[in-house]
Amino acid sequence: MTMDRPSGLSDADWADYRAAARDDALVQSELADREAQIENGILTPQEEYDFTWGQATDHTWPRGLDDLAYGFEQATQSIVLLDASGQVPSASLQPLLYQQVRRAQELAHATNAVLDEATRPNQLPTVRGITALAHLASAAALSAAAVRSLTEALRSEVEPSGNSRHHEEWHLVLAHADARQDLRRAGEAIRSAKTLITSTPPVGGLKRTTAVAQLPTPGRPPRIRR
Repeated sequence: MTMDRPSGLSDADWADYRAAARDDALVQSELADREAQIENGILTPQEEYDFTWGQATDHTWPRGLDDLAYGFEQATQSIVLLDASGQVPSASLQPLLYQQVRRAQELAHATNAVLDEATRPNQLPTVRGITALAHLASAAALSAAAVRSLTEALRSEVEPSGNSRHHEEWHLVLAHADARQDLRRAGEAIRSAKTLITSTPPVGGLKRTTAVAQLPTPGRPPRIRR
């Protein structure tokens, strides 16, 4: 699909945008193929969770959760569309939306880096760790969804349809609101994972009990009044 070049973008930014669009299409195609293989039983349970490991760093797992949670919090506050009066600005939104897409992509890549590090084979799986991984996987999916929604918002500005301007703005606002909601929920998932990893479980864990009732220690017999 041919896209018109937004006004205000340099040659380098326009090349980066087209490369990001191609990368997103490739990732979505790979995910669709993998889901089809899982659904049809082509992948085994072990292969379903097979990852390609990248170079580990000291800033991913678990220390990267602090920066990641802060990044999502800042993005939720800074990635805005409406002006102070609650209206869509009349000026061109293409440069703004492009920067917001780039920011969401950075968060999505950082989330996947943390998830990859957390699922390395040398990690000892625990109940709390597995639950934290589930939160991280949710954050990765939500951040990817935010990128798609922001890209749709940008596309509605780059490739206006034959609909009325009111309809175009309505579609733009909905896509942008979906992206902000996904970013907020991704940040919540990151914080939930961080809480599970950093909090200390109860010492000794749960105590095992039996079905045999324990009788109280015999004491002095009660005194009976006469």
